[in-house]
Amino acid sequence: MKLEDLPKYYSPKSPGLTDASASTSKDALSITDVMAAQGMTQNRAEMGFSAFLGKMGISMNDRARATELLADYALSRCDRVAALRKLPAEIKPVVMRIMASYAFEDYARSAASKKQCPCCYGEKFIESIVFTNKIQYPDGKPPVWAKCTKGVYPS
Repeated sequence: MKLEDLPKYYSPKSPGLTDASASTSKDALSITDVMAAQGMTQNRAEMGFSAFLGKMGISMNDRARATELLADYALSRCDRVAALRKLPAEIKPVVMRIMASYAFEDYARSAASKKQCPCCYGEKFIESIVFTNKIQYPDGKPPVWAKCTKGVYPS
């Protein structure tokens, strides 16, 4: 069984409105087998399994648990980084929790996912002025070096 197949066991099956019997292959996994595999996986790789279940949206508790486990792991390893080593002891756990939440959000979100801004709830727009600078040469011709440089084209 692949880990990617697990979410289908959490969603209800569509009703079978036919008189045909369901697939009863001897190789098919029962729900008991799936739950046993889940327990074994969670015992061996708690952070990864919680992160996967949180990413798939199966459990909000696993989402919070994955962030907590990631923050604990980061706190145990943060003294290897000089900038984090210099932080006061009372600030380190707070910084690690913030970094863990950002790391989990980065893992859990895809390019297609959308999230509203928590400050303005998507109501404000950033307006910017777009402009380009065109280079004007004194004699009208670009210098000799511009012809042999890759990526620099005279306008």
